[in-house]
Order: sequence, then structure tokens, then C-alpha cells
Amino acid sequence: MESSKHSWLKLTLISLLFNLILYPFVKYSNNLGVSSSVALVMYFVFASLGMIIYHIKKKTNLKIDKKTFAIVILTTLFMLVTNLSMWQAVVIAPNIGYPILITQASMILITLYAAIFQKEEFNIKKILSVTLIFIGIVIVML
Repeated sequence: MESSKHSWLKLTLISLLFNLILYPFVKYSNNLGVSSSVALVMYFVFASLGMIIYHIKKKTNLKIDKKTFAIVILTTLFMLVTNLSMWQAVVIAPNIGYPILITQASMILITLYAAIFQKEEFNIKKILSVTLIFIGIVIVML
């Protein structure tokens, strides 16, 4: 993994690019008759196969202890509920951007969490940014 200061930003932009492509395909596949839940199963199966191949090529040690395994199972359940809810919302929303916009508002809560529990700096710039994001979401949803 790239260790530079900005590697997280590069990875985030890659995720953004693929999310821009992903959700229209979710809506399109539903229009073709593939339900959100079936599409999600296929998504997880193919994503898992891809990750298995990736880790085999990288010769990653995949052994984990019981506590970590339990956390992975719990995280997987959260991911399942999150993705299934999102994919179903994208299909029925009047605009596919609305569900994504609302869920991305979690950044506001995560920023507050980081300031309170992780002792990250919460300066005027962050307060203003969080406030503007919240106002923007409210305006779009009106």
C-alpha cells in the first residue's frame, strides 16, 4: 500500500469514480428485471472472488483470531444492511442521487465522532464545512 500522505485521497477519488458508475448500473439492472437483492448477491460474490484472487497473488496471510473474526462478521452484517437498503432506495427514489446524498451525510456524524472520541481537531473550518454540508442536504431535499 502506498504510504504517502495523500494515498487516502487517491483511493477515495478512485472510489468516487466507481461509485459514479455503480449506482446508475444498479438502477439500470433493476429496469432490466434484476432485483436489488439479486444484484447485491452477485456483487458480493464477484467482489469476494476478486478479493480472493488479489490476496492469493499478494500472498497475504488471511489468518485472523476469533475476536477479529467476530468483528468481521458483525461488519459484514452492517455492510449487508447498508448496501441492501441503499440499492433498494436507489431503485425507487425519484432521483438516484437522493439516497446517496442522504447516506453520505453520515460524514457529519463521523466528523463529530472523530472530534469527540478520537480527539481530532475540530476547528472553525470543520464546523463551517459540516454546517454547509448539512444546509446543502436540506436544500436539495426541499
